[in-house]
Amino acid sequence: MNFVSMVAARLDLIDPDVMVFRRKLYNTDPAQAIGVAAENWSPNPQSYEMLGQGTSEPSINRYDVAVQCLIKDSDEQRGIAVSSKLSKMVRGILLADPPLRDSLRVLSSKLYGVTERTLKWSVPSQRYLSQELSGQFVYLSTIQVQLETESTHG
Repeated sequence: MNFVSMVAARLDLIDPDVMVFRRKLYNTDPAQAIGVAAENWSPNPQSYEMLGQGTSEPSINRYDVAVQCLIKDSDEQRGIAVSSKLSKMVRGILLADPPLRDSLRVLSSKLYGVTERTLKWSVPSQRYLSQELSGQFVYLSTIQVQLETESTHG
């Protein structure tokens, strides 16, 4: 959730008219919205260093996070243009924004004597959905972000 909070805080600076939520988006959300939500955690099965002797925790973990961009507009062409611009801007921030990159490089957490820190992150895909709903054109892009972390004891 530290990653989600950090990304959402950075995306909240894009535009005061764009609402940012730390959850997946609903069709009842405002006409311009961004949602950031954790989706999945999976350990690297090859990173169990003691293979069950003393700890059952992996040293390498992967988190999948969805970043959604929602635009609703009564004008189809304007909706497409705004959606395209917002989606590209958000993807650019996730990939190359200096303040976000600096913050993620030092992101870590400690729990029960285990420190988990960021190793790397990537944006492997982005999906798009468009539909007409009750007289409005709705555009949703979902950017998949993968965060890899390392856990150490002590």
